[in-house]
Amino acid sequence: MRFILFLFSTFLVLLLLIPPALVRADIVDFSDGGTTTGTVLRTNGNDVLILLETDTLLCARSNIQSITFAPVESSPTSRTARLPNFKTILLALNKQTWAANLKQVPATVIDAGPMKNVPYVSYRCANDYEINIYGDLSQPSAIEAGVYGKLAKDELAKNRCENFLHGLLLDSADKSALRGLDWQADVKVWKDFTFEVTPPTAPDAYGGWWMSIYSTAQLDTSRASDAELKQITTSQAAERESGDLSSWSSTELSLARKARPTRISFKNGFGTTITNAEVVKVNEGVSLDWRDALGSGTVRLADLSKELQDLFNFDPEKDATESERRARIAAQQRAFQHSIDSGAPPLSSRPIPDSGYGMGYGQNQGGRISGGGSTYSGGPVFVRGYTRSNGTYVRGHTRSAPRRR
Repeated sequence: MRFILFLFSTFLVLLLLIPPALVRADIVDFSDGGTTTGTVLRTNGNDVLILLETDTLLCARSNIQSITFAPVESSPTSRTARLPNFKTILLALNKQTWAANLKQVPATVIDAGPMKNVPYVSYRCANDYEINIYGDLSQPSAIEAGVYGKLAKDELAKNRCENFLHGLLLDSADKSALRGLDWQADVKVWKDFTFEVTPPTAPDAYGGWWMSIYSTAQLDTSRASDAELKQITTSQAAERESGDLSSWSSTELSLARKARPTRISFKNGFGTTITNAEVVKVNEGVSLDWRDALGSGTVRLADLSKELQDLFNFDPEKDATESERRARIAAQQRAFQHSIDSGAPPLSSRPIPDSGYGMGYGQNQGGRISGGGSTYSGGPVFVRGYTRSNGTYVRGHTRSAPRRR
């Protein structure tokens, strides 16, 4: 899957067909003699973030000669609109005490879910908070607030996302629908608007936890065709190599959504190198199932690189819990085997411990396994204990497997 970024430069914003609006705002004079009019939101260390009508501009403080502050009149949001416009959203975000180091970042093309191929602008703050605004920025078709990394499990962070979106809504019924969402995962539809919580494990979550409000009809109207997508996007590699002054910085590129790869190469915990394997399933926070032309298996996320652990949301606590469970099952199986070898009652009267999910890791031992319908031509197999017709008991033992023709 290609990693693609929306680049919302000045001329690309014209594609959104947003009419200009005249507002009073701050005047920023630059050292090179240039001037821009906007709303100075905040300083980010040595940078200053300036809110324009349909965009933001991040400038080095050293390049600014002076700022003339003026009362701000944000573009009015239609009272019939259920979602506020871009400028209202950014002004509200700027007021949040937790939204430190607010900056615009490249918007990764969404390739799955209701937002697929819909142009949007993306803002990150406090590193792991993200706010996205989709479609026509004067009348957005969707707004979502989300968190990454450790914050994806942080109740306070999720509460901040919900409170932020709640404060943007005008309709009391919409506010109630939002408040009623289950933070684990949920979808509610109210008067043609969808209120949704997307967990990090969802295909369109890109590793984050999201609370979204959107109109499916408006998203369909805003969705770009394949031809339009080529005109308004560029690859990450091309963007890194670009010498254009409007290009994203390496820091901004690093903050863009990272699409989960559908194929990976890795060295598992047994030292075996697996190349270009298809990711079949991600077992939340603990492992993933893979397959390729030669076989298949399960690998612990703990055995993958830090980059892959981040992409697949490795959870050390869940991994530790799963490791304890596997150790407990292994101990039960050893005890069970010992009881059989010591002449215990027939196996049919003793339940076999459920090996469960954790036993799947054994597929990676010794390298690889062949996929689908494998047969064996020899080697030991376990024979369960049984009772003969004369009443004598035969303990469990091993013998050679019958050869198949």
